[in-house]
Amino acid sequence: MTDVISGAPRMAMRAAPIWPLTGPRLPCSGAGAGLKSGRWCLIGKTEHSQSAKQDLKVISPMRPIIALAAWLIAMCAISGTPSAASVAITADSLTIGGCPSNRAIGGGAVGLYCAGDIHGRVNFPPSQNGSYEIGIVAQGNSGWGLLVPQARISVDGVAIGTIAVTTSSYSTYTLSNIVTSAGTHVIDIAFANGYTGPFPGFALYIQSIQITPNADVPGPAPSPPTSADAYQQQLLNLINGSRASAGLPSYTFSAVQSAGTAGCVGSYGHSVHMAQVGQISHDQFPQDICIPWSAAGENVGEASGSESVAIQTLHRLMMSEGPGGGHYQNIMSTTFTTVGIGLYYTGGTLWLTEDFVR
Repeated sequence: MTDVISGAPRMAMRAAPIWPLTGPRLPCSGAGAGLKSGRWCLIGKTEHSQSAKQDLKVISPMRPIIALAAWLIAMCAISGTPSAASVAITADSLTIGGCPSNRAIGGGAVGLYCAGDIHGRVNFPPSQNGSYEIGIVAQGNSGWGLLVPQARISVDGVAIGTIAVTTSSYSTYTLSNIVTSAGTHVIDIAFANGYTGPFPGFALYIQSIQITPNADVPGPAPSPPTSADAYQQQLLNLINGSRASAGLPSYTFSAVQSAGTAGCVGSYGHSVHMAQVGQISHDQFPQDICIPWSAAGENVGEASGSESVAIQTLHRLMMSEGPGGGHYQNIMSTTFTTVGIGLYYTGGTLWLTEDFVR
């Protein structure tokens, strides 16, 4: 959903309306339920948003980026020795799809020479906190140095990250803090920038995939503090200042919602997730609400620049929507009483999640 304009920075925002005021806390399913990049449900109505009506993208003169750098969002790192609980499979044990040139090349590896993928069912072992690391052993040929092979990883049809495969020998690239359940899932690794036919010197080679439960770490969010940090306080002051100007009471800051818990990613964990996937979304809402609630809403956004400036810019843009905008409505709601704030700043980009609850 993210638009990129070469030579200009990128900002984007999205709001999720109230979910639900009453009734059971169930995922969107069944007749009348709608899905888009995020999950929107309005209990008691059969009409659901199928378009990005509340998406906002603007160009701001802050920090130039190029299209390629903007797309390579997913973090990659060299991993260590797998734990005993890990599940590892060879790439050639999965189904090879796409153009006829894609094929097994020996040693458990698969060569993707043009548009295509490997996909199949993989058993995720139990995880104490419901999160995993997915390690991909891969190498790439860069097309005479002109192109960088990209591997897009999806679980059960949902993209969880895109990796730039920059090494010419097999190396392990890791996506961290992937939240899902134990059991069988469909994993797909696609040659994201492959052509419809082979391009000389350009290929993606995948040797194996490893699924490791995060059994010994507390989860994607840090341990809950007792109060807001400096940047959270800056945004909280902006939110409550806007409310005060309209005669509305201040929101109470929830440190637990902001940081998350061992079994719930919270606002911060969702911001980390968006950075890994490379786009803003509501795909963990309302499961990312970690405190008791009867009504919930969520704003998410992304902006480049310094962290302080990005905070100011996103809040200003949300408020500039006025009463008809979803972000504005969440900030100025008379329903909600509490807010969680998740700020993840990396590589000059701020990923923001605001969760509102009653």
